[in-house]
Amino acid sequence: MRKIVLVVLFSICCVPEIDAQPRKANSQPQRQQAQPEPTANPRDEELRKVDQAIQAERERERKEREAKDETFKENQARQNRIVTNATVVMAVAAVLNLLVAIVYALYARYTLLAVEKQANHAGEQVDKMRAQLRTAHSQSIATLAQARFTKEMLNQTRTLVIQNADMVKNMQGQLEAANVSANASVKALDENREAAKNAERISIYAQRAYVVAKIRGKSKESDRLQFRLRIVNTGNTPANEVWVHYSHGLLTEPPHKETSQKWIGTNKNIVVYDLGFEESERIGLIAPLSSYHVIETAKKGPLTSNEAQQWKLGKLKYYCWGRIEYDTIFDDDRFSEFCFYQSFDKPDGYQCKYGNEAI
Repeated sequence: MRKIVLVVLFSICCVPEIDAQPRKANSQPQRQQAQPEPTANPRDEELRKVDQAIQAERERERKEREAKDETFKENQARQNRIVTNATVVMAVAAVLNLLVAIVYALYARYTLLAVEKQANHAGEQVDKMRAQLRTAHSQSIATLAQARFTKEMLNQTRTLVIQNADMVKNMQGQLEAANVSANASVKALDENREAAKNAERISIYAQRAYVVAKIRGKSKESDRLQFRLRIVNTGNTPANEVWVHYSHGLLTEPPHKETSQKWIGTNKNIVVYDLGFEESERIGLIAPLSSYHVIETAKKGPLTSNEAQQWKLGKLKYYCWGRIEYDTIFDDDRFSEFCFYQSFDKPDGYQCKYGNEAI
């Protein structure tokens, strides 16, 4: 800042001389062209540098003023936009308030009309109630007359009741005896019905169809595993719509597993059954009295060396398990389950521990 102030003071002092020199030079143009170019004066050179510095400083100040003016104009424009936006928002709010007031006025008008309508309706209801009240008054007068007549009849009836009291006592004794006899009859009827149901149940159990699976044989090839099952009806009536769903294969564990959980109220363990049967065969009808149908599973084998070793050790067994579903002539659905296995110790087949039940 000190340098700038010194430069400004120096320029103010030297401006007359700088302005005079050009006018002097302009007054003698012909003479300067004739003379040779003078040698540069150090003082003039110094004045020229000072003048350039002053011009640069003025240019800088001008630019600063222009920048400040531009900033002021931008701020002024921004404020104008804010004011304009606020004015628009206030105008929109005023319009919305006007609309709300109009809607509220319409709603109030509608409510007033509804209240007037309800008031008119209430007036009509009051008129009707008055007419009903007059009618009820007339009816009450008639009812009073009827009550007086009824009172007279009641007195006569009371006399008759007193006269018939002895007869009622006698009839009560007879009625009690009849109730005892009726209760005995009802009890006997219930017993007869229960006996008839038991007899019907016993008859159904004795005559219904019982379809089960039994082992008929195995594969005739020594290196092949197979079950030949006999689906037999041991009951006294035919079995209809007989379906056999089954699976078979080499397993290290039986398809039905016993868990450690107990059935509620019993000491029996819960058994998880594998019902994901892979094959199904419809037999249709099986006649009663041990008629049967034979099902043969697909042959398995020959065993690999590892499977043969596990077979001999008793760790690998050939299982066949499934469910037989059928209808009886008594219109009920029945089913039975089977599970057999072949092993090195039991090559002809044997029943599994679980999975053989009939319902």
